[in-house]
Amino acid sequence: LVREDSLRERRRAQLMLALYRSGRQAEALEVYRNGRKLLADELGLEPGEELRRMEKAILEQDPALSAPLVAMPAPKKAEPRRGRRPWLAAAALGVVLVVAAVVAGFVLSARGSGSVAVQPNSVAAVDDHRGNVVADVPIGGRPVALALGAGSVWVVDADHSTLSRIDEETKERLPIGGLGSDLSDVAYGFGSVWVAGGNDGTLVRLDPQHNGSEKVDLGGSRAAPQPVFSVRVGAGAVWVMRGNRVLRIDPDRNEVTGRLTVKEPQGIAAGLDSLWVTTLDERILRIDARTMKPVYAQDVSHACYFPLVAGGSLWVISTPSLSSNVPEVWRLDPGTLAQEHAF
Repeated sequence: LVREDSLRERRRAQLMLALYRSGRQAEALEVYRNGRKLLADELGLEPGEELRRMEKAILEQDPALSAPLVAMPAPKKAEPRRGRRPWLAAAALGVVLVVAAVVAGFVLSARGSGSVAVQPNSVAAVDDHRGNVVADVPIGGRPVALALGAGSVWVVDADHSTLSRIDEETKERLPIGGLGSDLSDVAYGFGSVWVAGGNDGTLVRLDPQHNGSEKVDLGGSRAAPQPVFSVRVGAGAVWVMRGNRVLRIDPDRNEVTGRLTVKEPQGIAAGLDSLWVTTLDERILRIDARTMKPVYAQDVSHACYFPLVAGGSLWVISTPSLSSNVPEVWRLDPGTLAQEHAF
């Protein structure tokens, strides 16, 4: 990324940090010197404060640069809401639980009366009235995506390429195979479960009543399919991130009705009559769901992942700044992308 856009100081600072944590201090300082020369030659500028702080910290071998231990903070007590089942909270917190299980492999000891410990490679149900974990269902492998619908929680097991169906009431799990060899995402809507096939380049539509499935024709070359890593339902359609394109699918006809090329897409979300795309070059795009034309493409100066539209806002997980080792959850105004709150 630094080679592609060598004037982005934050990326350069992140590269310096990564090299330093890998025991390559000299190379990290060389990255700084190269960046300083480039800024002077092309823009006549000195490095910004962030880069200078990073160089100084590396030279002093500041202990703050050490890789952080992964830990979960104590859950904050939320205001009670009516009418939501515990699995809805699990779906909303699914990204956090999945990241915890996949990246850290730790055990989360839930707090509160009658709490259940959350094991790695499992899905937890959280009671949003009391904030405690009421059930924990082992998946068998890494749970990388989940969706709620048809009285069930649907979970992708990336290690075994299976889709697990967990009964919302009994918490019993039924694994479903034969959908592909590299499952990566799942969504529910229009009475169906939609499963992204990852490097298989497929989108599978599953009937939750009979578990019958069919592949959706996404077009393009079958000899060299583009990977399908994300699928979302909302704004009147099914949306797929396929390579560097976003596809709109009409669920009534099972046909692609719109295509848009996006540079380095990272995640998609649907809602508020729009499709939202976060990109690797630290932008957020808002696309009109009907016309497939961009409303805006705004630089937010942070890499953002797992976008979600809920409560009239756009939510993303932002990578940490160099002054913090903890990723942040941002709540953004969908009209201006002004940050309303961060966790």
